[in-house]
Amino acid sequence: LIVGPGNALAAGWKRFIVAGRDGLRDTIAGLVAAVVLIANIVSFGALMFPGNLSAGMPVAIWAMLIGGSVGGVWIALRTSLPPISTGIDSPTGTVLVVLSASAGSGILAAGGSPATAIQSVMLIFTAATAMSGAFLLALGLCRWGSYLRFVPYPVINGFLAATGWFLIAGGLRMTTGRTLSLSGLLSIWTVIDVIKLSAAVAALLVLLVVRRKFKSPFAVPGTLLLMWLAGASMLQAAGLSDPEHGWHFHSLGELTPWVPLQAVRTSQLTWSMIARLVPELLAVTVVALISLVTKVATLEVSRQASGDLDREFRAHGIASLAAAPLGGLISGLQTGTSQLLEQAGGATRMSGVFCAVVLGVVGIAGFDLPGLIPIAIVASLFFNLGYTFIIDALWRSY
Repeated sequence: LIVGPGNALAAGWKRFIVAGRDGLRDTIAGLVAAVVLIANIVSFGALMFPGNLSAGMPVAIWAMLIGGSVGGVWIALRTSLPPISTGIDSPTGTVLVVLSASAGSGILAAGGSPATAIQSVMLIFTAATAMSGAFLLALGLCRWGSYLRFVPYPVINGFLAATGWFLIAGGLRMTTGRTLSLSGLLSIWTVIDVIKLSAAVAALLVLLVVRRKFKSPFAVPGTLLLMWLAGASMLQAAGLSDPEHGWHFHSLGELTPWVPLQAVRTSQLTWSMIARLVPELLAVTVVALISLVTKVATLEVSRQASGDLDREFRAHGIASLAAAPLGGLISGLQTGTSQLLEQAGGATRMSGVFCAVVLGVVGIAGFDLPGLIPIAIVASLFFNLGYTFIIDALWRSY
């Protein structure tokens, strides 16, 4: 077989077209997943620093964005289950919220100022990130992942179903401000609430039809892009583009960089205070471990693929150790947005990389990405993922 210059040129041109197609799909998928992650990060920022400590919210959001960016790029490149996205892990983030409440209130009760409390809490978060990273890296280097493989199948399905439920609840709260409960659903609905929810459900139905009827890899990302542009144009024409109307996310505001190495020099934390917080720091580490093991097993079942748990430990460990001195908080595998990357057309692991890069750009440049996308479009993604997870969990069990 003789390959001439013409054949080589044709093969090179074909590779270029394939790379461009995959790159476009990865870009759109990563952009969509980043918006969902940012919405989750903003929610955790408000929980970590409520009330008198609300000034710490921009700091926490910046740190979570940087952690998701620095750690996310490395994890997306090294994972054994591509494509995946990373961000603040819900179980781990919940422990951090509890840790913030106990440490912050203690410092305020001792006569410390809110600024001192915020700085101390952020230092504790950084210490928890570094400790978790070291622990996960040690497990991966020792290759002890096989000892943690025994996750019962009902637990995985329960995790899938619970994730789906929380995604649907999050989409409802995002759209109408209501909780997925009897009191929230039975309270009086306004016409605006019904219209907002109907728009999100209509976008969901469009996504479901497109996924079922069209097999093109550009079908879902192209549909998302068209709905985004059409929704934004309609809201602009109707004079409803202002976030006060509730159709767009509020601006992230001016984010405050977190520099832990500089804060250490002026910190008022004492060794006795740190010693009392050791159990809570260990709790963050253990919860991060359990969450990662469960999510890897869940993603394996969902994608019918086999991952390397030791490789995931090493990737997450190095990511946390790299993010901590740069001001980033612990970042972990996100089951929902990882599946979203795949459903939105992500072709390679680079979709996860692009998602992480977007988080970094939003954090460093203060780019208001969520404010550009109608809430109904983002809520439809939450509903779509939630529906998929619940159906998968129930059907596979059956």
